Amino acid sequence: MAGKSDSVTIRKGTLEDGDTLCDLIVALAACERIARPDKAAQDRLKRDAFGAQPRLDCWLAEMGGRPIGYAITFILLTSVYTATN
Repeated sequence: MAGKSDSVTIRKGTLEDGDTLCDLIVALAACERIARPDKAAQDRLKRDAFGAQPRLDCWLAEMGGRPIGYAITFILLTSVYTATN
């Protein structure tokens, strides 16, 4: 039976989570054997997620207070879907 420490919590990321988010992305890149984002890319991600005009939302999954995953969501609009018929 799963105990309370096995519970997963999902919460919206904050500015203070920027380095944690980047660490998770770097770890995923290593696992997938793909190029890791460089410092400039990480800085852009932090700006776009947590800056004055956020372009995306970051969600962190935690278990026992430790980060175990993330999701990034954003709105995508195209002229095709906004056209009237």
